[in-house]
Amino acid sequence: MIKITKTTTILIIILSIITITSCKEEITLVGKSGRSLEILVDKPIKLENLDFVHLNGQYNRLFPKASNRILALVEVTVINRTSTVVPLKIDEDSSTLGDSRGEILKPLNPFKNNQLINIPNEPIKDIYSPLLWGEIELARNTEVSGWMVFDVPRGLRLNSFTWDEVDYIITGLIE
Repeated sequence: MIKITKTTTILIIILSIITITSCKEEITLVGKSGRSLEILVDKPIKLENLDFVHLNGQYNRLFPKASNRILALVEVTVINRTSTVVPLKIDEDSSTLGDSRGEILKPLNPFKNNQLINIPNEPIKDIYSPLLWGEIELARNTEVSGWMVFDVPRGLRLNSFTWDEVDYIITGLIE
């Protein structure tokens, strides 16, 4: 017969509490499938401006269009699990962000925008790379992942991401 002492019981309780609290991570990734594509979307990140390196090597800074607005970056992964090849055109009409009041926001073209300025070659934190934009052919069982940029009003609580290229897929957002 196993004898459990008071000390052993307390140790087991403490270890259980540590295990439960260490496994509690914030879940921010949301996914949904359509007929041909699967979309994974992460929690939007809001920034005052975005520094990035263009494919041509030029350093750029993107700003929102007004002082009462902010840039919302959404990491999007598009997965093709069924079709031989899926041609994608990722542009202003391929996706939207929405809020609970019904406001619909289209993505910005980060490479052709009035709020884009060239900056001298200076070290920047290009952590939001690659930017997802343009035409892509997605073969079966492959995926493309990148950041989409949206210009949104400050304080807006975003609650949906809609993908409307090849499939029509609406996902909720955890903000």
